[in-house]
Amino acid sequence: DPVYADRARAFAAKVQDVTEFLAGHLHEPPRGAVSLRVTYADSCHLRHAQRVVDQPRAVLRAIPGLTLVEMTRPDFCCGSAGVYNILQHETAERILDTKMTDIAATHADVIATTNTGCHLQYLHGVRKAGLAMRVLHVVELLDMAYRSES
Repeated sequence: DPVYADRARAFAAKVQDVTEFLAGHLHEPPRGAVSLRVTYADSCHLRHAQRVVDQPRAVLRAIPGLTLVEMTRPDFCCGSAGVYNILQHETAERILDTKMTDIAATHADVIATTNTGCHLQYLHGVRKAGLAMRVLHVVELLDMAYRSES
């Protein structure tokens, strides 16, 4: 809409993922330890479309006691892709199986993510693969660190 194009561009320029914001504004880093082995699972949209790769990892690295373990292919899709896992279930399951093999090799306690669709897909993947891992949003881990300070 040409009437709103400039306003829409101005608004879009101000929008950030929460991890982008926190990476640049975490003025009081947490002091409480979260002694967990964590692997961060990039969402395709955040990594490839928005080019947000380092910021979620920076937030995780700011958490005392947390060990961040990278996957071999952090850029590989989990198979959720919006509603792809519903519309193309069999293919999405194969993609998820590949991703879960990579995740399992990290021996992490937690899969950290920033995307709700991915989060749900990983919950399914953890159950399906019989892994003893939790799936948490990056901000939930940050919250754990702040809460453990007292």
